[in-house]
Amino acid sequence: MRERTRSEDLKIESYELLKYIGTDLCNNAHENFTSWQTHASGQLVTHSKSEVMHDVITPNFHKLCREGKIVNSPMDRTITETWNQVCDAVINHETATWNTGCTPDQWTRYTQLFEGSRPSTDLLGDSWLPDSPSIDVESLIDQAVTSAHANVSQTNAQGLVMAAEGRKTVEGLASIFLRLIRIIRKVKRLDVKGLLGELSPKELADRYMELRYALRPLMYDMRDVVSLLSQEANAAKRLRQTFRGYATQTAKSDDEADYVVTWSGAGSPALQWYRTATVKQIAQRAVHVRAGVLSDIEKRSGFAAWGLLDPVEAVWELVPFSFIVDWFFNVGDTISSFTPNYGIKELASWYVVTDICYRESALLDSDAYSTGGDATHRANYIEFSVANCKRAICTTQIYRVPDPTRSVIPTFSLNLDAFKLADLVIIAKKIWG
Repeated sequence: MRERTRSEDLKIESYELLKYIGTDLCNNAHENFTSWQTHASGQLVTHSKSEVMHDVITPNFHKLCREGKIVNSPMDRTITETWNQVCDAVINHETATWNTGCTPDQWTRYTQLFEGSRPSTDLLGDSWLPDSPSIDVESLIDQAVTSAHANVSQTNAQGLVMAAEGRKTVEGLASIFLRLIRIIRKVKRLDVKGLLGELSPKELADRYMELRYALRPLMYDMRDVVSLLSQEANAAKRLRQTFRGYATQTAKSDDEADYVVTWSGAGSPALQWYRTATVKQIAQRAVHVRAGVLSDIEKRSGFAAWGLLDPVEAVWELVPFSFIVDWFFNVGDTISSFTPNYGIKELASWYVVTDICYRESALLDSDAYSTGGDATHRANYIEFSVANCKRAICTTQIYRVPDPTRSVIPTFSLNLDAFKLADLVIIAKKIWG
């Protein structure tokens, strides 16, 4: 293994924070500073990027590849991108104390002024960055690896399933054709009542299900048959083929919200000053898993291409509502991943995880206030405002693991959309009816 690192400063800005601190003596004469001075200044890296990578050195890599050798080694790579904006800040307050040491007694002022710009990290430390949202990465890995192994097959058309459901397919097409004839007759007779009956909610639901689970599968079967016949007409196929599987999930932080943070200032027991601001937190994460299985096609068979050597998968396809189970658990893929494949030898397998997490915090709606004071202490004014105060960090982790183990237990894998939700409602209604 070797380690490689790289870092670069993508953007640099200047900042300067000025200060004025003054204390009155008697007769309103100022002591200490009488003009603005620089409190802090410098160059700030507002946008930076760093990268760390570990991989394996393979001597004569390109020569080995040309000779057909397989190189399947681990790798990890971490990319960190940070943002630390220069924020505009005004932090001022002035208090007054009844001074009995003067002749006559009078109010004397204490003034503290800070104005200019400063790094956002001065106000937003690491504690204000939100936590990374939770994602079950191991479950995604199991899904992708299982899917890749399930795709290892010479099958191009589900011949056994088509044969088993052939009668249903013919009956369904006949029913659709007869219904079309009835509708045409009603149109010719101007049978408005009969035509409206064809548009009832029940009839529309039935037509929707016919489209989803009769015509659509038939179109897919026809496409597979045409594709298979076209492939058989072509000569010379690759001896090696990579079968792939994918799984992905995104998440946002559950505690994405606004928080009020308060900074308190010292003073007399009766007079305290406070600065407040709203902290906006955002956290987003996306995990993508890609798995692959490199295989050698040792023998080609027409029986395998037509799916005649996949009885176990065909049985699962024919189980009532098995497709609904696969919407929630990858049972079908798990079965297929452990089914022997005629004429195929698996040579190598791997998975690659890409984990991207973005976290951000920003100060909004700044304000300031003070307590009322007493007979000898009062606040003349207090001011606190910030703008463009934001910091963020984006971490991308990419790692490859060779020869992973397959999960023998189906994994929860939610695969729903608007159409499938509608299907569930209609099917449940029919079952309960």
